Amino acid sequence: MSTETTNSLKTSKMSLSSLKVMHFDTGRSWRGGQNQVYLLIRELKKMGLKQVLITPDNSPLGQKVKNERIKTLTLGPVNDIDLRAAWKLSRYINKFSADIIHLHSAKSLAIALMVFKMLKIKAGSVFTRRVDFPLKDNIFNRLKYGFPDRVAVISDFIKDRMTGGGFKEPVRIYSAVDIKKYAPGKRVADSDAGVKIGMAGELDLKHKDFLTFINAAENILKKTGISDVEFYIAGSGKDRLKIKNVIVDKRLNNSIRMEGFISDINSFYNKLDILVHTVHYEGLGTVIL
Repeated sequence: MSTETTNSLKTSKMSLSSLKVMHFDTGRSWRGGQNQVYLLIRELKKMGLKQVLITPDNSPLGQKVKNERIKTLTLGPVNDIDLRAAWKLSRYINKFSADIIHLHSAKSLAIALMVFKMLKIKAGSVFTRRVDFPLKDNIFNRLKYGFPDRVAVISDFIKDRMTGGGFKEPVRIYSAVDIKKYAPGKRVADSDAGVKIGMAGELDLKHKDFLTFINAAENILKKTGISDVEFYIAGSGKDRLKIKNVIVDKRLNNSIRMEGFISDINSFYNKLDILVHTVHYEGLGTVIL
């Protein structure tokens, strides 16, 4: 938070419940990051903070936050230098009179950078990084990741990826899951016998190694002689068709079922005997949590 904002809070003896927090996330799909933003907003609501979320129109995150009766505003920047989006963001900030702007994606960070540099924004700024790929050391990234008052990361792995290279030292704040929601439930009954093995996640082969899951299924079905086993993939994403084609090419479409996006993911977990997560590394790994 900026010095000016901090002093203002101290002078007015503003209570925590009086803070106005504006969240900005540019994700258009429902991934682990959007779930973490949703849980954060939900918990801050319990603490009495006034909040507003800026997100692309019709985003799953926006809909979930609306269901919590928290105000949402729409903004979907097309790139990191979308001047129209920056102008719209500045209007939102002034209208809401935010004390803190919490940025939840690299694109939201870039748009906010333009607004903070061009205008005299009194609000404090926080950026939370949840992705695990390393940052390129260039002038634009130094400007972008250097302007927030605080940079937070959700794990030591991501912190290591940001350490050095001239970037601001991040603060580690772990994200979590709702243990009540994911407590073991009643096993979902299924008329078919056999072992059920599944994997859940965004269908993005760059980040999730579904091909290893498919190859493992092929080995079990074709090399061991075991037949009373079924495989399931839950999730949606840009590589859905690629994954489907691999399954068809291997003639496994009767044994590996693609369930698509499942809003109640606990129902998926509860019908499995084994949950598999064939990912080489992740920033946090909320599926395992």
